Order: sequence, then structure tokens, then C-alpha cells
Amino acid sequence: LNRKIKKLKRQYDEDGEDWEVFGSNDGYGNRDMFIRQAPRTWWIKSHKINDSTAISVVKEARHIDDEIVESEGQLSNSDAQQELHRLFTMGVPVSNNEIIFTSGVEAETPAYARAVGSHIDEKNPGVNRRMRKRVDSIYRERYPDESRRYM
Repeated sequence: LNRKIKKLKRQYDEDGEDWEVFGSNDGYGNRDMFIRQAPRTWWIKSHKINDSTAISVVKEARHIDDEIVESEGQLSNSDAQQELHRLFTMGVPVSNNEIIFTSGVEAETPAYARAVGSHIDEKNPGVNRRMRKRVDSIYRERYPDESRRYM
């Protein structure tokens, strides 16, 4: 995660225009966040531990924007007006004395996020499942007692 977030930050520092952040929850209790500046998309899958901590993995995909626009189309004005927005913050420790901190507004667009995730998964078969399993594996390793609780 650290190297990919550093790369994402460098990309943003070089060209801070036309960035988009959107996401939704998957059906397994994880948060999918997509950070996009054409032609690159970063897919961050996170499992929330508490209000300030999450376990996350990231996948970078390239050149999927044209396919998404062709198959899904852009959000219409009425869809864009009805979508929800939420504030997000993310602090990623990249070394012992350096943290990359991001914050902003994320569009809550479940259908669009699923479409983007599906396109990335088509280009990289099974990536969604592998990311979900990796997050779950890290969670079970770090919090073995928590992962065994039943509600």
C-alpha cells in the first residue's frame, strides 16, 4: 500500500486536475474507494477497524475509462444531483517519520462503483476476490479475537 500511495501522490503533485473519488460498500463489510484520473484508476479496498483505523489494499488499473463510458455512460445530471457525498480522510504511514494524509469529498455511487470494479475485475480476473481475501487475511492475523466474534 505504501509504495502505491506514494505513486498516487506523485501523480497528483504532477497534475492535480481532473481527479475523481467515488465508492461504495461491498457486500462483505468492506469499503471500495476508487480514485481516478484518466487513464489510471486506483481501487482501494478497506476493512474498517474503528473510526480512525482500517486495513486496506490497493490495485492500480489503467485504460479502463473509455470502456466504462461506452458501456455505462456518464452519470446524467439527475443522477449526479441525487448521489450522496461523504467526507473521507486517509492517513497512510509510508515510513517511520512520514505519513501521507488525504481528505476530500467522495461520491457515494454504488452502481457506478460496481461498474468500475467489474471492468477492473474483467481485465484482471479475480482481483476483487483476491483483494477481499487479502484484507480479511490481514484482519484475522492482526485481530484474531475480533474475527471470531459473532453477533
